[in-house]
Amino acid sequence: MPQVYATATHIPSGEVTRTLGPFESLHTARSAVVEVVGQVLLWERQSTGAFVAEKYPTLWVVEARPEPGPPGGCAIC
Repeated sequence: MPQVYATATHIPSGEVTRTLGPFESLHTARSAVVEVVGQVLLWERQSTGAFVAEKYPTLWVVEARPEPGPPGGCAIC
């Protein structure tokens, strides 16, 4: 089951400044970002399934990341 993370990137420098998570759902992650920012954000869904919102100078990305499997792949798959 994938885990959901929210990542804040400083737009002018491209530096990741904060990561929140893991969360159980995209909705929970977006709600956590709103609490951190302190205001409602307008989220845009990307073709990759991620959600992005800008609160200049920060770009927030909420996305599901697959859990890493065992090294070398699954032995029984």
